[in-house]
Amino acid sequence: MKIRQVTYFLALCEEQNFTRAARRCGVAQPSLSRAIQLLEQEIGGQLFVRSNSSIRLTELGALVYPEFVRIGQSTENIERTAASFVASPKTSDQKPVEGFTRAPSIGAATISILAAGLALHPAPQATALESAQAGTLAEPFSLQSNGDGHLLPTRKTEDLL
Repeated sequence: MKIRQVTYFLALCEEQNFTRAARRCGVAQPSLSRAIQLLEQEIGGQLFVRSNSSIRLTELGALVYPEFVRIGQSTENIERTAASFVASPKTSDQKPVEGFTRAPSIGAATISILAAGLALHPAPQATALESAQAGTLAEPFSLQSNGDGHLLPTRKTEDLL
């Protein structure tokens, strides 16, 4: 998994359109589509249901969405930290390019750590009974707080019928 793919995934979730997401990311639409396909192959399942008029997250897409948001936020924090480091006055033993060479490896390390965390501690899944009792399922574009400060996608069960 690459930072670029996570960025494309998040843009696609927000834009709900491949062309707009590609424009937002500054790439051609076929490039964004291919990157999403490769991400789906890596994850092992479809993340989006595609139709002529719209796209929406699959159940798998909704499950990984919060983790991708965390990766996106961590990436932004890394970029800000690296930019701040690079902009700070240098001591005599630092080379000016040092901040730039460290930033990509920090980003890659963050994704590796987060991916390992996902593998070791997957998001808890509700049983069918719990889902039915709660009356909700994942909806990618409707967010609800889960009580710990994070927003989670939700959808009413009757919307599926």
